[in-house]
Amino acid sequence: MRREGTIRYVGLDTLTADRLERALSPTGIASERNRFPLLDRTSAAVPRLCEAHGLAFPPWFPSANDALT
Repeated sequence: MRREGTIRYVGLDTLTADRLERALSPTGIASERNRFPLLDRTSAAVPRLCEAHGLAFPPWFPSANDALT
């Protein structure tokens, strides 16, 4: 769809770091959205990988789903 001009950017959601690495070359993605709450950093490799490749990383549930409020 990018080659056809139908879409401009590709964004992915909830990938592991391994899957994100595999998706980088063929898709030319712009962002990866992933769960990243303050109390659970099991997916910490994903934002580091995004930073290394210049991708946006909008986290979801960053405030631990209201567990801190």
